[in-house]
Amino acid sequence: MKSIVLSSLVFLSPTVFALSSEISPPQTQQLSPSPVTQRAETLATSASNYVQKAKDLHLAEQVTWQRLMYAQQGKSEVQYAGYFVSEQGGSNLDQELLRNVQALFEIAPANQSVQCKFPARSRWLIEQLNIPQQDLAQVQCPQLDEWIGQIKPYKAVLIYATDFMGNPSSMFGHTLLRLDPKDQKQLNLISYAVNYAATVTGSEGWSYAWKGLTGQYPGEYSLMPYYRKVKEYGDLESRDLWEYELALNEQETTFLVQHIWEMKHVQFPYYFISDNCAYRLLGLIDLVRP
Repeated sequence: MKSIVLSSLVFLSPTVFALSSEISPPQTQQLSPSPVTQRAETLATSASNYVQKAKDLHLAEQVTWQRLMYAQQGKSEVQYAGYFVSEQGGSNLDQELLRNVQALFEIAPANQSVQCKFPARSRWLIEQLNIPQQDLAQVQCPQLDEWIGQIKPYKAVLIYATDFMGNPSSMFGHTLLRLDPKDQKQLNLISYAVNYAATVTGSEGWSYAWKGLTGQYPGEYSLMPYYRKVKEYGDLESRDLWEYELALNEQETTFLVQHIWEMKHVQFPYYFISDNCAYRLLGLIDLVRP
């Protein structure tokens, strides 16, 4: 019995030793980056490249950017902080441009991306930098898309309402823009109108004219059905309306409408005889046709 056990031990020992020697320590498996991580890295690289390109092209010095920012002596006259992407955007227009370029490559929730909030400036930057669509962050802008889908901008018509002596703000007439869709077969009354006017709350009495002459009323853009202005000026105030179709193509008209979207919460001091409706609407046209 002992010899059998010993021989077995002698026989088994080399086998056990051989098996143990063949066992290698476990190796750590390297995980490849997830598609989400890879996409984020690609967007970050693209952002850096296009920011540098914007610097090289001196885009912040171009007329269109200066007008988009309402630049006055190197600073913006816009006081609304939400109009800027950079914290110091109102006082540093170069920094604001670079921050806007960077934001084109940032993933954001629906309606919150820079392309949704500022479609006109985003479009201009994309065109100037020649950025392929596939390089940009994917965005969803249902609110903007629905808004523009209702307007269907194709051409712009300048409307001049003659003077109305019953209102100090209308003694020199009033101008607005009408936006007509393509192949409109119905009356243009269903078109939309871009209006810039002073916001007056309540009855001001004798101080109304004084405040209007000294810029104490906020002026802001608004969009409304054109028939409302026709009723106000034609039916209620018996004012003549003159139409002048502008030589803007569909792309330029859409760009103008996109900028109106950006100006939703922006106000300027309204002056009856200087910084008024005509002045601000002319600024819109100058933006489209520098």
